[in-house]
Amino acid sequence: MGFSKYTKIDLAVVNTAEAHVTDVRLSPLRYIDVHVEGRHCKGLVDSGAEIGLLNEELAREINADECGHIYERGIFSGPLHVPLVSVTVKCDGGDNHDNVAYGMQVACAVALLKEMSHSIVLSSDVGADLECMPVLMSCA
Repeated sequence: MGFSKYTKIDLAVVNTAEAHVTDVRLSPLRYIDVHVEGRHCKGLVDSGAEIGLLNEELAREINADECGHIYERGIFSGPLHVPLVSVTVKCDGGDNHDNVAYGMQVACAVALLKEMSHSIVLSSDVGADLECMPVLMSCA
């Protein structure tokens, strides 16, 4: 069984907003603005994620404490033995506002997310829980 058995697709779509293709369906990516240990980040909500992923660079910047190790398997790679950290994550308060609510503890595998527009990957359950948490603004 080789790839020649499958229908050839001549068009690769990267940006679904600009795509006008009727026979290829791509799901839009879902992002949320979050704070990870007080640092503003863009998070990708991944419906296929079992555990969060934290960018290795951000883990160093926030000095995240390792709480163990885990074998992480990407879709194109074998299992990698990577550090496991627990970080506090909460939704961003928006322009010129600080969310002073408590965040939630999220376990994340530390991974090198090269050339990505996001610093953390969250499971869909964690993303939904974060979006349901109240955003509390401080009074100046």
